[in-house]
Amino acid sequence: MELVLICFLTIIVLPLVLLTTGVLRAALGLLFLLFMPGYTFVAAMLPRRDSLNPVQRLALSLGLSIAIVVFTGFVLGYTPWRIQASSMAISIALFIVICSAFALYRRRHMPECDRYAIRLPLGLAGWKGSSRADRILSIVLVLSALTAVGFFIYSLAMPKEGERYSVLSVLGSNGVAGEYDLKALEGEKVRVTLEVLNHEHEDISYHIAVSINGDKVQEVGPFYLSHAGRWEGEVTFVALKAGKSQKVEFQLFKDDGGEAYRAVHLWLDVEEAG
Repeated sequence: MELVLICFLTIIVLPLVLLTTGVLRAALGLLFLLFMPGYTFVAAMLPRRDSLNPVQRLALSLGLSIAIVVFTGFVLGYTPWRIQASSMAISIALFIVICSAFALYRRRHMPECDRYAIRLPLGLAGWKGSSRADRILSIVLVLSALTAVGFFIYSLAMPKEGERYSVLSVLGSNGVAGEYDLKALEGEKVRVTLEVLNHEHEDISYHIAVSINGDKVQEVGPFYLSHAGRWEGEVTFVALKAGKSQKVEFQLFKDDGGEAYRAVHLWLDVEEAG
């Protein structure tokens, strides 16, 4: 039965969608997102053979799949999991399995002659016997669904370039960006972990300047990052003067410009040695 096959394919495709990238993920995603959710939902809601002809069922499956994926993304946006490839894939997979199970349950509780099942040729006699209005409606549904699929494929092949920006963060002991207070003795070395992310859609050369109360004490770099690249490094400097709430500033420079592009700061308390 085709629903059992769909569940089997879902179990196989799910890890491939999560673990692969690029063209392979897009190809698998077309089947996984743009057909299976809608088909299983239609099978669950309309299990009878005479509910729809095969062309109408196919068109409705494609159209509903798009709607289901959009609605799933909308719901996930209000959950702790947010809209991510993993959360979307797992949610759609669960939807497919649940709808398939419900469709199988409904089919088994009706006479076999009334159950919908895929037959070859794909309902051609039913298509010939349908009215002219039904044929026109079926053609419109198919063309609409194919148009939506075409736009989806185009958006994958020609992605829009997003906003250009770089990120400079101070990482705490747990490796997560956040603020923390620094304390040291006069003349003691201070170590701080920094992170830089490149979302500029091009290769960039960076360097970082470290200053205490406006006086430069250290410089890191240059280092190069490609688009979506990440740099993490430990910056070491010496606490030269005793004093409370000294401003330690980290300035990120792109080597093609003269002014600081990003800046973050911490507060440093330095006690007199001895």
